[in-house]
Amino acid sequence: MVSFTGSQLKKQPLKSLDAKVGAGKTVFPTNLAETGQFVAFRVFKRDKGSIEGGVRGKPYLATILNTIYLPMPANLSTGYTADYQNEDLGIVGAGILGSAQGALNTAEKAVGAIAGGIKSGTLGGLAKGAGEAVGAITDSIAKAVNSIDASSAAAAATALAASQGGSPLKAAVADVKGVAANPHRVVLFQGVQFREHQFSYRLSPRNQQESDAIRDIIYKMKYYMLPSFGGAGGGFASRAFLNYPELFEIQFRNRQHLFEIAASVLKSFTVNYHPMGYPGYIRNGDTVAPVEVEINMTFQETEIITKEFIEDERVLQGGGDPTVVED
Repeated sequence: MVSFTGSQLKKQPLKSLDAKVGAGKTVFPTNLAETGQFVAFRVFKRDKGSIEGGVRGKPYLATILNTIYLPMPANLSTGYTADYQNEDLGIVGAGILGSAQGALNTAEKAVGAIAGGIKSGTLGGLAKGAGEAVGAITDSIAKAVNSIDASSAAAAATALAASQGGSPLKAAVADVKGVAANPHRVVLFQGVQFREHQFSYRLSPRNQQESDAIRDIIYKMKYYMLPSFGGAGGGFASRAFLNYPELFEIQFRNRQHLFEIAASVLKSFTVNYHPMGYPGYIRNGDTVAPVEVEINMTFQETEIITKEFIEDERVLQGGGDPTVVED
């Protein structure tokens, strides 16, 4: 679920984006509103007890603490990665697979009964349910083995020996039979990785106000990415725990042709005060500040991307339902 609170970064003027929230904000450069395109990094207080930022239906972005507005970065990209594992079933596994569906149906019912017992607090049937699940799978193996006739059994034994008998036996079977054992390889879906997004900027202030804004941005990014001590009392006990850092919501103005980013944590933040390769400073009012500062940020989403996220993304960007094919 893509959930956004506060302003939706449509076509509102920059000065009104946080008018309703009343939280602090930092803008760089000072004339950013005139560019028409920018990024808002909103900082939200994390609800206690919520580890995963993207629990559907949970108001995990409730209290806004601050907003940092920056120009669009020179490079902007995203990616999607699904994890798969190649698994060799072998001759025995392939035989079992053919008669496994009935066993799985029985096992699913047994697991359902176990889950129901846990939810209702009646745990007496756990052992029975687990036994039924294991028994169903065991029966499927026995049926698969018993269904192999004599000729099939000989071929299966040869293939099994060739696949597990080591290189000499594999070579012998290949030479005599002219065949190789089929590993019966399948592709198993494992899950989806959390996306990461990098934002890099080289910020050159034109006046003291912009130098102060850069200093403020650096301070806020460091502050909100790090934990605080969460223990009670004093002394050692006060440092026994760490409170989770804040969450970030990153939004683009005029995002219709871009992408949405789920609630994220700031994983890394680097600052280079001499990005030109030599020390360069300028006097702004009563202070001396770097001529240019380079910052690099890596954010990791706290929610895996699913079809539901993509559907919500499409609707938020005014594209309608992506599952509907138009003529």
